Amino acid sequence: MSPVETASPRGFRRDLLAIAAIAAVAAVARVLVMQATPASAPISDMAEYWTRGVYLYEHGTLYPDSWRMPGLPAWLALVFTLGGGVAVDLARLGNVAAGAVTTALTYWLARRGGLRRHAVVAATIVALYPTLLLYTSLVATEAVVAVPLLGALIAATYTTPRAAVALGLCTAAALLVRPAAVALVPAALVALWWDGRGTRDARADERGVEAYGLEPAPTSRGSRIALFLAALLLALLPWWMHNASLHGRFVPLDTTGGLNLLIGSGPGANGRWDYTRVVELQNTSLLGVDVTTPAGSDRASALAWAHMRAHPLTWLALVPAKVTGLFAFEGRETAYLYSVGFFGAQGSTTAASWTIASVAAFPLLFVACAWQLARGGLRSSGARLIAMFLGASVALHLATFGDPRFHLPFVPLMAVMAATPRVGAVDARWRWAAIAVCALMAVAWYAQLDYSMPIIRLLIAPGGWQRPVSFDDLL
Repeated sequence: MSPVETASPRGFRRDLLAIAAIAAVAAVARVLVMQATPASAPISDMAEYWTRGVYLYEHGTLYPDSWRMPGLPAWLALVFTLGGGVAVDLARLGNVAAGAVTTALTYWLARRGGLRRHAVVAATIVALYPTLLLYTSLVATEAVVAVPLLGALIAATYTTPRAAVALGLCTAAALLVRPAAVALVPAALVALWWDGRGTRDARADERGVEAYGLEPAPTSRGSRIALFLAALLLALLPWWMHNASLHGRFVPLDTTGGLNLLIGSGPGANGRWDYTRVVELQNTSLLGVDVTTPAGSDRASALAWAHMRAHPLTWLALVPAKVTGLFAFEGRETAYLYSVGFFGAQGSTTAASWTIASVAAFPLLFVACAWQLARGGLRSSGARLIAMFLGASVALHLATFGDPRFHLPFVPLMAVMAATPRVGAVDARWRWAAIAVCALMAVAWYAQLDYSMPIIRLLIAPGGWQRPVSFDDLL
């Protein structure tokens, strides 16, 4: 396909048709999941987002705390407003819409770095990814945050002032949904500096990256960085003002960070979220401390940093557990919810099929992504940006803890990377590095599966949805 064909009205219509078709597949698949599962009342973290969304809908103002970011509650309030009331099924329909948009944006991002067939592959992965389908039934950030995240990454592939502003707004939106999206900020700054030098990628043009015609002349990188930061800060300002009025001080994100840091890097940490460990902390070093407040969060952070300074080798020893926990096979959260009846009565064949799909999907995607990176996939600007964001995200989780649900927003990005075409000659060193990384992860996945098999057998047996298991025993 030549650049002329790609930029033609006919090529543009083909892209729109492909986006519409794959987004429709994503929506239908998610509606089918809705029909097959009950509209269960949100529990645990989901209940916290739910009550805040209902509060915002009923009062028209933000809830009186900073324990959770306002993005998902605001999305829920919008869905309730459009639907004319508060209902779990409306929230699930909101997830259907978010999933369809995520699929469409995955196509767009992949199209910026490759031909139409590469974009179709990436978008299809997201449309039918098992765990993303199951999350249709959950009131969780994972189902929503991918939309602004992908929007930011798409904006970063353009070199215009409007794109820099869009990058700032999308980054802010992602942050307001999920604090871990802060990894976008350093990745975006590096990308703006690296790719804002007024040059164009000739190889990219040969593949048809500029799928919708040539862009205006690139803006200077300094101007783009300034516009990005201005849009980001202005979009976050209302949340900062809300926090300042509540607490009389600056709270940049939410107040969950201190507890998460202590759980992941404090005394007795094992690299993952462990409810038993949380209860122990609340009964000992955090006794009488309200960690939902800025002061309580600061107290938890201080305890964690003091422990890390006193025992740096202990913290370093947790790094492998955190990385393998972050990239563990999926199903921990959904298996727990299934065991307490959240997904309703399901036959053993259905449970076994979804378990196999959930466990196998991420390792396959991880290996495909690693292999494409080894084949030269980092040579396009979009792929470099995704890699920088993933790297910053991993670094962030090294401070806290690893859990497979945290990598779900990575899935559309990894799908894009897996579908990225090879550019130039393959470096054998990168190929062997990819093989080594995949081999190490295979060992970790085998250990996790071996550990979880007795519980998995229990859950996929007849009546498994009535056999509650501990969340801590599922990884």
